[in-house]
Amino acid sequence: MSFETNPRLTHLKVKIKSLAAEASIIRAEEDRLIEANRASRPRSRGDLDASYEWEHQVLAYFALRDHRKRDVGGEQRHSLLAYGFLRGRPYVAMEKRCRFDNHPDFARVRKLAKRFSSQWDDAEWAAWESAAEAGEESAVEAGEEPELLLLHAI
Repeated sequence: MSFETNPRLTHLKVKIKSLAAEASIIRAEEDRLIEANRASRPRSRGDLDASYEWEHQVLAYFALRDHRKRDVGGEQRHSLLAYGFLRGRPYVAMEKRCRFDNHPDFARVRKLAKRFSSQWDDAEWAAWESAAEAGEESAVEAGEEPELLLLHAI
């Protein structure tokens, strides 16, 4: 799909920017919970009220963190890949390497790209997706074992 002036691409850019803003808002709330957690940390084992409040704040922090990283981050990643596809960028130019157990959900990327596309071409999508999968496989064939990819991501 060659890049054309598509007003729907602007909608996808707004979606990507709003997801980034949501992630930064959630991060600010995480920081606020960390500061509150430091203040309410129980000083003794017998302080049950402080212990309950502290545990509640810890659980709230990890729930927010999980939402930011998994839900918001995953949707942002798939939206960026769809945007790159619609702009004609190959997958390997957007993600040089990813962990072997963290491949994108190409069905989700396809759904987003189709939603924001003005002219959909199934053959072009199939070629882009097969090139993306071939690029992932070539990283492993080039001697980068999955365990090494995992260590590089840490």
